[in-house]
Amino acid sequence: MRYLPLTPTDRTEMLGVIGAKSIDDLFVDVPGVAQLDGPIHGLPMHASELAVERHMSALAKKNLAAGDAPFFLGCGAYKHHVPASVDHLIQRGEFLTAYTPYQPEIAQGTLQMMFEFQSQVARLLGCDVANASMYDGSTACWEAIVMARRVTRRGKAILSGGLHPHYVSVANTMAKFTGDQLVTSLPTLTPNPDTDDLIGQIDDDTSCVVVQYPDILGRIADLSKLADACHAKKALLVAVVTEP
Repeated sequence: MRYLPLTPTDRTEMLGVIGAKSIDDLFVDVPGVAQLDGPIHGLPMHASELAVERHMSALAKKNLAAGDAPFFLGCGAYKHHVPASVDHLIQRGEFLTAYTPYQPEIAQGTLQMMFEFQSQVARLLGCDVANASMYDGSTACWEAIVMARRVTRRGKAILSGGLHPHYVSVANTMAKFTGDQLVTSLPTLTPNPDTDDLIGQIDDDTSCVVVQYPDILGRIADLSKLADACHAKKALLVAVVTEP
């Protein structure tokens, strides 16, 4: 059914109020050569929503989607399965921010969800406790560096060369304001990443060593030797897990 907001009588009354005889009187200031008296030559008529969807789908089929073939792009781009319920949940106002609500008596559902999230993260990573959430991986990485400084009372953090450049950039930006000393190792391209270089940089001023697991190139290393070296110097090992 067509939507007719105004009847001809309504339009006539409205034009009379402003002293115009017709709609054309409203455009007398526009030169005639600039006015259109019909469709633009060469410009096709608009398409329906269904036609546009079919056209865009046909264009998309020309691409090789990540889900149709194995790919090794890396650098933070990985396959993820997102359950259908996620799209619905993230549109709810109480889930738009990672902050814990301050009124527990009216946010029991949200608090229960966060508790379940913390419990699953703790189980996956073998931790005794886990915080509710952070904004993203880069800020979570920086918070871990800050926590290591507070725990060890030291201001030097060693960043692995396999750490995502975006994470390194965020850490360097924040360190400018806090005075933390960040030592960034050079990335290696060997199939099996070696932690000996990181171990050699640990000293009595080191608060933590930050590694990514898997690293930026998708490599997995045995971190037990590195962890022992950190603990021997009373430093902490921070593992940035991008793929839990």
